[in-house]
Amino acid sequence: MTGRKRLIGTWFKAFKKNRLSILGALIVFVFVFVGIVGPYIAPFDPLKANFRETLRPPSLEHPMGTDRLGRDVLSRVMHGTRSALYIGFGVVSLEALIGIILGTIAGYFGGIVDTVIMRIVDMMLSIPALVLALIIAGTSGGGLFTIIITMVIVSWAYFARLMRGQAILIRQMDYVEAARAIGASHGRILLRHVLPNSISVGIVLATLQIPWTLMFSAGLSFLGIGVKPPTPEWGQIIVSGRDLLHSAWWITTFPGLVLMMIVLGFNFLGDGLRDAYDPKQYTKG
Repeated sequence: MTGRKRLIGTWFKAFKKNRLSILGALIVFVFVFVGIVGPYIAPFDPLKANFRETLRPPSLEHPMGTDRLGRDVLSRVMHGTRSALYIGFGVVSLEALIGIILGTIAGYFGGIVDTVIMRIVDMMLSIPALVLALIIAGTSGGGLFTIIITMVIVSWAYFARLMRGQAILIRQMDYVEAARAIGASHGRILLRHVLPNSISVGIVLATLQIPWTLMFSAGLSFLGIGVKPPTPEWGQIIVSGRDLLHSAWWITTFPGLVLMMIVLGFNFLGDGLRDAYDPKQYTKG
């Protein structure tokens, strides 16, 4: 227990050394908090049109202004945070689950199992993600559930390739050989030795995949095949003000800034986690 506490303390010290990682963690916390409670504390109904308030610039009443239907942009962004939360964490959780399982199995067993799984991975990675997403989402009609499934299909292979490499390294370790020598089953070795010692890189990749997922989903909505109106979604809000940039810049600018901040927050957090999980941190001194 003492060794584990020392390891956690070393990890936390390494994480704190990067001030940007603390900032990233704070931004991510705010993002999750707003995604959970935002719809309950938003000042206005994000769907209700008010034609007496159309295209109002930012003010105390409407800090992010209003759109062409008189809807409060701040309220729509806050409601859209929940959709972003579902997409970001939903997509990455599913693709990580699939990729970690398949990649670990491929790397640990090798042989024909590795060959089959990795040829599928190579095939998925050879297809441009946007093209594949356009085909799947375009033929299925879009929507939140469709976007999540589409992006899982597009990106699980990244986790599989990374985890395969980790599993290949770990299966050669002495403690794995010792577990085999005493008759431990493959399942026990995978669950007790391979996965726990390789999952850290999967966590770092997941943290870095979330901003890519948010940007990609916003891009699909920008192209008209993402979350369907009138559901508030960041990409949809941004595209709604595309032709009003000169006269109503706030409709596109504020959601774009929020998206940029969230992307930077997750990237800062991912960099901090990567540094904290660096084995060099635990060999010093």
